[in-house]
Amino acid sequence: MQRVVLDRGLLFLPPRTASSCLGADDTAGVFLMTEMIARNVPGRYVFHFGEERGCVGSEALVRENPAWLADIKIAIALDRKGTQDVITHQGGRTCSDDFARDLAQGIGMGYAPSDQGIYTDTERYASVVPECTNVSVGYEGAHTSREYLDARHVIALLARLCALDARVLGVYRDPLADAWGWDDEDVYTTFDKGQYLDPDYAALARYMAEERETESEREARNARDITAWFKNISKGRL
Repeated sequence: MQRVVLDRGLLFLPPRTASSCLGADDTAGVFLMTEMIARNVPGRYVFHFGEERGCVGSEALVRENPAWLADIKIAIALDRKGTQDVITHQGGRTCSDDFARDLAQGIGMGYAPSDQGIYTDTERYASVVPECTNVSVGYEGAHTSREYLDARHVIALLARLCALDARVLGVYRDPLADAWGWDDEDVYTTFDKGQYLDPDYAALARYMAEERETESEREARNARDITAWFKNISKGRL
């Protein structure tokens, strides 16, 4: 069991913890969705396998059973850091600015459209579902021991989502006219400096590229890093 601290509305790990992260990403979104289900908020709720491993579950759904999504017009992920973003771009455009404004106004709480996403499961839907977004749920510092969650924000967001009138949400984007995709060969380089990517993406891309390495490739990279490190020492750069 993981020990956590709740102080002035913030949930975080205690000092000198053995845990590598709090886990608010993705648990805050899971909490919101299960609470909405319990409160009978209408919708189609999906909990995907492998979002942190490259959205493998959502990608498999789109590839193997696209008919299941055929009548879906809006897909809202609850997986974004911060407290104000309604994401319009996840590498490329995944929802319209007009839809993002509708949703931001419907939630309130200072939410606004942002084109600085990375990607989550709704990005995989963007070729078949018109409006695919990701909404901030209050965490920061994901994947690190410094991660924290604004618990008060989560509770307030839950109330707004439960009260949201879906009739205020227009559907504007044509997924076929707006089609794009992450190319498997270029995904870790093409968008590193893209104008529509969160600055955190560069670090995430490096991490994911390393995850794809074979053992021999990893050994070769480590050897290059060690050689460069010693060269820097010899030149007085470290």
